[in-house]
Amino acid sequence: MILTRDSFRNYKTALMSIEGHPGSARLGEAMARGFGFPDHHALKQHFDEEDARLDWEPEVVPFEFDAFVGFNADHPRQTVLDMAMTLCFLHDGVIMIEDIGSYEEIRGGRVMLTALLPEAWKAAATTYLEEVFRHFGPRTWAFRPYTDLWTAVDDFESESLDATGTLRARSGAEPVFVPIGGRDLDLLQDHDSAGNLALNLFLESCFLRIRDSIPEDARGYFRYLAVDQAGVRAVLRCDDEDEPVEIVYLQL
Repeated sequence: MILTRDSFRNYKTALMSIEGHPGSARLGEAMARGFGFPDHHALKQHFDEEDARLDWEPEVVPFEFDAFVGFNADHPRQTVLDMAMTLCFLHDGVIMIEDIGSYEEIRGGRVMLTALLPEAWKAAATTYLEEVFRHFGPRTWAFRPYTDLWTAVDDFESESLDATGTLRARSGAEPVFVPIGGRDLDLLQDHDSAGNLALNLFLESCFLRIRDSIPEDARGYFRYLAVDQAGVRAVLRCDDEDEPVEIVYLQL
C-alpha cells in the first residue's frame, strides 16, 4: 500500500494505543525498519525528499513484519504480534485477510483498534456487559449484520434479534452460530422486561459504531461481531484461508 508521512503518523497513533507498546521513539524505529529503512532518521529524510519532489507519484511500500518483530524481540511477544498485525491490517487491508496464511510470523496477533471508540462508551459498555454476564452466565454472543446495516440505520428490532445468537465451539473448526431460542430467549426477555437495554440492540449499536473501520472490499469476509468476557471483537475470514482475522475494539 501507499506510505506517506500522514499514513505513517496514523499507523503510529494506532499502535501507541496498544497497551504495553515500547514507547514512541522505539516504536518509530521499529516501524521504519518494517518499511525497509535502516532507521527512523532515514525514513524522515525520505519523507522530506518526497515533500520537495515536483514529479511525486504515490509509491507502494510493502511492510516487512519480520523486520518489525525482530527489532522488538526483547519485548513481550503478544504485544509485538498485536502491533504487527494491527499495522499490517491498516497498511494492507483486504490483502491481509485474503492471504493471512502468508503472515505466519505474526500468527496469534490481533488487530487492536481499541482507540476507535470513545472512552465514555467503553466505560458504559463495560458496566453493561458485566451485568449481562451476571444475568446470562459465561458465553460468547455473536451478531451477524444483515446486508442493509452496512449502509443504513435500521430500526426493525426483529431483524437485529434474528441476527443475534451465540457461538458454539468446535474442535479444529470455525465456531457454529446458534440463533437465540429456548432458554436463552427466555433469559433475554427477562433481561429486557427488567428495564435493561435489549442485548440485540446493544450488539447492533456496537456494529454501527465499528462498521466504518472495515474496508468496503473486506465486508464480504465479515463473519460476526463477538462479545464475551474478554471484550468486543470482529471476526473476518476468507473461505480460502484457515485462519480468521480478529479485530479487538474493547477489552474487559
